[in-house]
Amino acid sequence: MSMRTSRTAALATVVAMAATLAAGVAPSAVADTAAGPTPVLLPTPDGTYQSEPTGVNADGVVVGDVTLGDPSTGQPLTHHAVRWGADLTHALLDPLPGDSEDRAIGIDSAGTAVGTSWAPGSGAPVHAVRWAPDGTAAALAPLPGDQNATPTAVGRTGTVVGYTGSAQGPDHAVSWAPDGTATALAPLPGDTGSRALGVNSSGTAVGYSYHPGANGTTESRAVTWGPDGGAVALAGTTPYPSTRAELISDNGAVFGTAGDAGTGAVYTSLTWNTDGSVSDFAGKEPKAVNSTGTAVGRWSLYMAPQGVAVRWRPNGSGEALSPVAGPPAPNSIATAINDGGTVVGYFWGQPDADEYRYATRWNPDGTNTRLPRPQNVANTAALFIGNNGLVAGVAIGRDQAGGPRHTAMVWKP
Repeated sequence: MSMRTSRTAALATVVAMAATLAAGVAPSAVADTAAGPTPVLLPTPDGTYQSEPTGVNADGVVVGDVTLGDPSTGQPLTHHAVRWGADLTHALLDPLPGDSEDRAIGIDSAGTAVGTSWAPGSGAPVHAVRWAPDGTAAALAPLPGDQNATPTAVGRTGTVVGYTGSAQGPDHAVSWAPDGTATALAPLPGDTGSRALGVNSSGTAVGYSYHPGANGTTESRAVTWGPDGGAVALAGTTPYPSTRAELISDNGAVFGTAGDAGTGAVYTSLTWNTDGSVSDFAGKEPKAVNSTGTAVGRWSLYMAPQGVAVRWRPNGSGEALSPVAGPPAPNSIATAINDGGTVVGYFWGQPDADEYRYATRWNPDGTNTRLPRPQNVANTAALFIGNNGLVAGVAIGRDQAGGPRHTAMVWKP
């Protein structure tokens, strides 16, 4: 099947999905929330303005970001990486020497967290940092000639990927081994820069290679890199001016997006399957993938803010995830999936605002549970799920100006 034919078929599929959701589902597809997991607000240091998780591992260890300060009293906001243990106790993770702020972006299976460390307003570079399970911080060095280092993902086995660069030149994709050794991930021939966005347990990285295009645009090409740093262009992307690979499963399925080089607008999502074929899913946006290659995200017409949660299988077939009972919330998104096939995400109403969000969990068979809210909390969003069933997300309140204010929370299985 050609790529264009595949896209036409995919569009027909998602239109049918949207029609199914509009019509609703049988009550039997909705689980009783009374049997759901237990919601727990995560503790934070005194003076916390807001907090949110950025990752969870299979042992139920959560990492995230705590913002200290209070703009209503003139106290500046500062960011600090935090780890919540399986017992839900918290500990701030120190920035590197000379820096004053940091943020965790993920955690591996062994409990090693990864993030960035910086000194705001000083003109100093941004550093990549790895925190051992005991909290000890170690810098992940940029490639030679670069000053800034930004990690974007960490694999279960501890390989970290991202990019390094400087204010004067292009970015350079990089992979850091568990011992901290940096490997340059080269751009494709003819390109000037690259960024790595995802990595699997075997150390295969995905991302994009880029070069300047016409009229000041940047054209990118989806790419994979083996552990040795060699770049391989992902085939089948000819109809699109720019493509990016964003996720890779342990079985080698790659998920990404295609769009416009000038505006950055996303047209569609692409899946490079393990058999060498390419599936073009019109309007789907991948958010997460598990080890077996099942991905989740959302479908929307022309990538509009509204959409419906979807799941698509390693064979390329896709399905909408059923709506949840409760307040009217026609839009939904799936944000994470564990290896057992349990999916989490949230629903929201109109307009697309934080106060309309309702966390939910979809079971492997597609039935769902609206996740219970903590006392005195009106709205929530589920963002991550570990293989042990622990769900991490946020409780959503309002600040004095009426804007959203998040508090990190979990739902214990």
